[in-house]
Amino acid sequence: MKGKLVVLSVPFQRLNRVLLTNPVLDVLEEAGDVVAITPFAQNADFINAHKRNGISFLTAPQEGISRFRNKLYWMSEMARLQGYWRKNKNKGLAYFLKNRNRQLGDEGADVNRPFLVRLSSAVFSFVGMWPGFWHLLDRCLGTAFFSFPELTALARQYNEVILVQSASWGFQDRLLAHAARRHNWETILIPYTTDQLYTNGYLMSDFKAICVQGPLEKDFAERFHSPAADRLIELGSAWFRNIDIIKNELPLLASGAGNRKRRIIYSGSTSEYFPTASEYKGLDTLLEAINQNTISNAVIVYRPFGHTPELRKAINERYSSIPNLVIEYAQGACYGLSAYASLSEKEELKEYILQIMDADLLVMCLASTLSLDAAYLGVPTIANHVDETGTLVKRHTDLLYEKEGGIRGVPDIPVAHSYEDLITGVQLLLNDRARAQDQCRKTSLQWDYPETDFQETLREIISKPISA
Repeated sequence: MKGKLVVLSVPFQRLNRVLLTNPVLDVLEEAGDVVAITPFAQNADFINAHKRNGISFLTAPQEGISRFRNKLYWMSEMARLQGYWRKNKNKGLAYFLKNRNRQLGDEGADVNRPFLVRLSSAVFSFVGMWPGFWHLLDRCLGTAFFSFPELTALARQYNEVILVQSASWGFQDRLLAHAARRHNWETILIPYTTDQLYTNGYLMSDFKAICVQGPLEKDFAERFHSPAADRLIELGSAWFRNIDIIKNELPLLASGAGNRKRRIIYSGSTSEYFPTASEYKGLDTLLEAINQNTISNAVIVYRPFGHTPELRKAINERYSSIPNLVIEYAQGACYGLSAYASLSEKEELKEYILQIMDADLLVMCLASTLSLDAAYLGVPTIANHVDETGTLVKRHTDLLYEKEGGIRGVPDIPVAHSYEDLITGVQLLLNDRARAQDQCRKTSLQWDYPETDFQETLREIISKPISA
């Protein structure tokens, strides 16, 4: 028998920058053999980008073909997610419960879900308030549904197996969590983004260690999941540690002195979450303010989501020849999920970080974790919630705000509800650098423990797993 196997769940491309990095892999490879479970295990570009001596790759099976078991899985996910929302509706999750029966549509064209779905939602959101219910359905699905023979055969060769997860959603992590319970593997959570301990339901595994990124995520863990104190580990942000490494490989930026115009990144959203008309209106308003010198000595870097050729064509036709505007599309390495869209993932991440470091301000439509990266790199943010279509109002977006008016999760970032607020907020953050840097410091410290020795702390967790 071999020593230790670390099973690393990497179900989405954007997780590569968090888990398939030196700060994480150097420690895991010290502990034993590593197998990354990823949909890209047969992708040559992915393998070339991430191959190392101590790591192998497997692809998890997809959902089964049994209609009955697929329905049972759907019910278990409804109970795991919506029961969690209902149980915690008075702790900050009322927005998600309120919108559970709303099928979000492009440009605000929402529709109610079918009657039977709404009826199921009502039932499972109530019975799901008892966390044991979704576990019961999970056991009913059994190993015939959650079957991964290649991984099971590999794991049998080792005395100890540790499962490391980052996502609290998706079939792959349900499958791996089921395997961990069945075979008594140790489990560790290293969350990515802001949602995993906040909005994404009861945790899939009974984690022996929950490695929170910062104080706000620790609050979410305690508020919504109530783990034992010794299972909460103040690890810090794995992505920020990777940013530190990438920054050291970048060329020095030119000084901001001279005739350089101040750069405002205007970050778009998808039409499903923020209407295109509102995104364009916010951009046009800022451009007009720049052209009239209301916002002086500035240029806008429009960063639309633009994930399809049709969207890019429409954006280019509208904005390609506009003064004081540059278009820079979001990198696949930053938003990619099921498709591996990047031939040069590392270079895309370098480009992404350089683009942020070269900016003076971020304006984000609705909300984006780009604001956390910007804060860590010293760039303040204002959120554009000006929506004359009424979509945000009918979706009860006000339920996402803290009492002080900020967005839950990034409470120090100001929110503009009118175009006057937007222009005033942009002027304030561009001209008051002390205020801007104070916002950056507070926001980044809410999502990181910079004083923690990341690798040493992770090494202790891996080498001395906390007993159940």
